[in-house]
Amino acid sequence: MSQSPLTDLPWVQSALTPWQIDIQAGNHAFNAKQWHLARDKYTVAYQLSYRLMAQFLTLKDEGVRCQALAQCSPAMVVAAHNLADTYIRLGNLSGAAHTLTQVHANMLALRQHSDPSVMHIGAIHSDKTYAQLMHFAKLYGPNPETHKQLQHALNQHSVTHPTFH
Repeated sequence: MSQSPLTDLPWVQSALTPWQIDIQAGNHAFNAKQWHLARDKYTVAYQLSYRLMAQFLTLKDEGVRCQALAQCSPAMVVAAHNLADTYIRLGNLSGAAHTLTQVHANMLALRQHSDPSVMHIGAIHSDKTYAQLMHFAKLYGPNPETHKQLQHALNQHSVTHPTFH
């Protein structure tokens, strides 16, 4: 039995429409250097993607669940990375670190799911969020506010994604 194409799930696209509107509004505000408005729009988009992911994880049909998560996971990552960039513009490195570690933890949770397809989605996106965390740590170095958050997230990644020598 083959899985339905993503286009067979128009309700997922409908559910993500408010996310897309908030991301676009956030992008517009960001480009206009309206940092607080961008932060607010990206926060709403991130929270929406978080709620949708939680709902999609409860779907009983594995194929539908995986297709929905395959669309929702990158939405969450995009919203979080945009929000973190906005926090940086606002001079709030702690907020940026918190956002990056939070989205990374969410992707690691998917990576530890019992369904191998969900695990695969989590693996793809946790590798991306890990790279963003490493980039953030490299750019901003050790900072008492962010060091503990980043160290915990990086340690969690190495536990779920061991390096082979």
